[in-house]
Amino acid sequence: IGVTGVQTCALPIFDDAASALNDNSGEQLRSYDLILATAGRLEELRPLDLLTRSQVAKTLVNKGFTLGALNRSEEAVGVYDEVVRRFGDATEPTLREQVAKALLRKGFNLGALNRREEADGVYDEVVRRFGDATELVLREQVAKALYNKGVDLSVLKRPEDAIGVCDEVVRRFGDATEPVLREMAAKALFNKGLRLGALQRSEDEIGVY
Repeated sequence: IGVTGVQTCALPIFDDAASALNDNSGEQLRSYDLILATAGRLEELRPLDLLTRSQVAKTLVNKGFTLGALNRSEEAVGVYDEVVRRFGDATEPTLREQVAKALLRKGFNLGALNRREEADGVYDEVVRRFGDATELVLREQVAKALYNKGVDLSVLKRPEDAIGVCDEVVRRFGDATEPVLREMAAKALFNKGLRLGALQRSEDEIGVY
């Protein structure tokens, strides 16, 4: 098979094989590393096409997810940083999607490391980069980033700030028709109710519910 054939066929096949393991194992991580090494060799021969670049970005995101599932959150954060470093300025929708997912998961892993203020900064970056996007997959990442930030603010005992973030989720997505966005708006309202209850504002809490 020629170089062109490898670029357009082999990496997606490798990624399917790695993802099929689906056991968050060392073997699965090695499969992702093989994909990335293959892409690196290809890049030495010629610039990578969009399909292959997208596959590399997706593989990195999947590798980060597997590391997080293995409680290797620090390493996962490093992998997500690599996604942003390599593809953060891309304009292609497939790459923007992977950058948004990498940032969201980076925030989640920072939270797992009890670095919640850093996590909230990452969630803010998701909103800054993608808050005006119209694509559903990007709007979903924004909604999840805001919701996660609200949860973190609650953990940090900043209920008023958490309520403000919940209100922003509802403002942005409360009229959405897509189920995933409606779910995030509903969760934000529920979280707002909990925060109001913690502030002994029972009438307001009841009104939210």
